[in-house]
Amino acid sequence: MINIAGSATFSFKFPAPPEQALDFFADIPRLVSHLSYINLLGASQDGLHRVQYETVEMNAYTIRVLCDVRLNVDRENLRVHIAPVSSRPAIPAHASFNSTEGRGLYENVIRFIPDEAHSKVEMRLKLNADLPRPHSMKLMPGRTVNKIAHGITNQRIREIAESFVKSSVSAYPSWNGG
Repeated sequence: MINIAGSATFSFKFPAPPEQALDFFADIPRLVSHLSYINLLGASQDGLHRVQYETVEMNAYTIRVLCDVRLNVDRENLRVHIAPVSSRPAIPAHASFNSTEGRGLYENVIRFIPDEAHSKVEMRLKLNADLPRPHSMKLMPGRTVNKIAHGITNQRIREIAESFVKSSVSAYPSWNGG
């Protein structure tokens, strides 16, 4: 198995008061559209969504992590939470020579704090999955594979965070009629 795990906590200034910022981020298709490497695959009638983290590493290995999530919006506490859900049917894990795919857990917590006419946004991202090793990695020591995977995944999570800030801040004015 290969452990794909990464997390990041960051904050940024958003050009809207907290209530408007919360409205902007309380839509899961819009929110996910600002997350690089993460795509919304679908939604069910019970409010559950499936997202996919996908990346190609070292120009050779495709990593896909499928995650079931639920969007929780707490207007009183100015918080949006994409919470992991594990109650759905299992997603079969599989690997090929240069790819791996399976179920993982994705979580995103966003808090909005008043900051004059704007908001301070505090955000935490987490991704975790245990996937079968691509066949071409079978001879590599497990500790080495996991160390490389953790380093790469943490870098990708930081990239997701950085692109999220730029993309969401630049998209807000057109959403708000500007």
